[in-house]
Amino acid sequence: LGDVYKRQIFSIAVDADNVKWFGTIDGVSCFNGTTWKTYTKADGLASNSIQSIAVDPDNIKWFGTGSGLSCFDGTAWTTYTTEIESNSNFVRATAVDADNVKWFGFECGGVSSYDRTSWEIYTGSVHSCIRSIAVDADNVKWFGTREGVSSFDGTTWTTYTTKDGLVSNDIQSIAVDADNVRWFGTDGSGLSGFNGATWITYSPESWG
Repeated sequence: LGDVYKRQIFSIAVDADNVKWFGTIDGVSCFNGTTWKTYTKADGLASNSIQSIAVDPDNIKWFGTGSGLSCFDGTAWTTYTTEIESNSNFVRATAVDADNVKWFGFECGGVSSYDRTSWEIYTGSVHSCIRSIAVDADNVKWFGTREGVSSFDGTTWTTYTTKDGLVSNDIQSIAVDADNVRWFGTDGSGLSGFNGATWITYSPESWG
């Protein structure tokens, strides 16, 4: 384990080879079941502060950092900073959709996508500080912000807030289950689930 356990771990992902990747404040560490290895800015990362990790269908690892975006194919590193066309290089959230398009959420910089050919910037989310991204079974992208959650189906943006059924507008995390229910974790107010028609909420008190 080395000294990984001593660090702040912001993000975790598992790649196609079952290697675990841990984003920390001091770089990214990976574990193949036997050996630990750590990569830092000296190896090619944009920054040692790893905020988010996603793995694409080609098993390329994408790392959102406090100073840009880096990807690693197992041999070479590539870093993007000015190319991402955002007014922020702080990449808070990272996800890959069913078409292998990469989606990035920025700290007060909105949303960008990259299809390995071109970048596109979006301004349809309810707030520009994107804290989490998830992709559902219909390839709809969901973006958690401090003022609610916004979804994008490739054409239309839709926003949901406490007026619609969220327990809180301060969305910290998102996951999608096997039934395509979207789950939204909030900052201390509980948990909401949405099946596309109905909202359900669990308060911290209901967890026992």
